[in-house]
Amino acid sequence: MGLIFKDTIFLKETSDLETELVELEKLKGKVKDKEKLDKYIKTLKAGINGEKAIEYELKNARIGMYVLHDINVVYEDNNAQIDYVIITPAHCYLVECKNMIGDITVDNKGQFVRKLPWGSKESIYSPLTQAQRHVDVIKKIRDKNNGLIAKAVISLSNDDYYKPLVVVSNSNGILNTRFATKEVKNKIVRVDALIEYLNNDIQNKKLIELDSKSVMEKIAYKLLEHNTQKEKNNWLERFEIAEDINESNDSELKERLLTYRKEQSKQRNYPAYYIFSNDQLDKLLEIKPKDKNELSKILEPVKVKIYGEDIIKFFSDI
Repeated sequence: MGLIFKDTIFLKETSDLETELVELEKLKGKVKDKEKLDKYIKTLKAGINGEKAIEYELKNARIGMYVLHDINVVYEDNNAQIDYVIITPAHCYLVECKNMIGDITVDNKGQFVRKLPWGSKESIYSPLTQAQRHVDVIKKIRDKNNGLIAKAVISLSNDDYYKPLVVVSNSNGILNTRFATKEVKNKIVRVDALIEYLNNDIQNKKLIELDSKSVMEKIAYKLLEHNTQKEKNNWLERFEIAEDINESNDSELKERLLTYRKEQSKQRNYPAYYIFSNDQLDKLLEIKPKDKNELSKILEPVKVKIYGEDIIKFFSDI
C-alpha cells in the first residue's frame, strides 16, 4: 500500500519553552543572581531556536508524517519530556534536540564532548541516553496498556519501531561522530540532514503497515492522549527572587526624602519636622502619593501647597 499523503501534520505544535521565556523575562531586575538568570534565558532561547530549526525542516519535508511537539509523558516514577515525536512510514522517533555553542564529538563509548570556541572542552550528559529513556517510558506505557498505542498495527515484539534520535541543531558547530559505533551514529543527526535521514530510513523500512496515513494518525493520537501537563517551575527557588526588592527601593527613596527635608529645613530655617514629621515620612513611603489629592491625606494643606509638587516627583517614576 503506497502513501496517500505527503504533508507534515502537527497534532501538537506549541511548546512550554515559549511560555517559560516570557515568565523569565519578567523576572529581570527582580532576582539576586542576575548573571544566573541571564545565562538560563540564553540557554532557553538556544533551545527554542533549535526546536524551531527542526520544525522548519519537518514542515518542508514532503514525506508524509505526524508530529507532536513538546510532549510530557509519565509512567509511575519515570518522566519523559520529549522535544519531538515524529511518526513516519518507518519509525516513531522520540527526539532530543540539542542546540549548544561549540563543536561536539561523540567518542567510541558514546560519550559527548563539547569543545567551546575559546578552546576548553567539557563532557556533557548524553542526549542519546535521554532519548533512549524516552523510548523506555513509552514502551512501558505501551506494555501496561496491552499495546493500545500500536495495537493491531505493530507487533509488540518489534522494539525497533520506537527509535531514539538526537538532532543537533547548532548550525555553526561541527558534529564529529567518526569515532562512534555504527549503532550510535545511526541515532544522531544534524538538523540540516534530518530529512535525508528520515527518507533513508523510509527506503530501508520493514513495517509496511505504516504506509497507511490512518495507521500513523491512530498511533499519533494514542501518544497524544498520554501527554500530561508539566510540573510548573518554581522560579522563586531556582533564582532566589529578591523578595525584599521593594524594601530596597523604599530605603533609597527614604534617603532621598530625608535629604530633601534637610535641604528645605536649612533653606527655610525651620526644624526638619516642620517640613514633614517622621510619622508623615513613613506614611509617604507606604502610600506613595502620585498627586496632591493623595498627598493631602498625609500632609496639611499648607505643606501640600509649598512642598507638594517636589514630593510628588519622588514617586512619579515608581
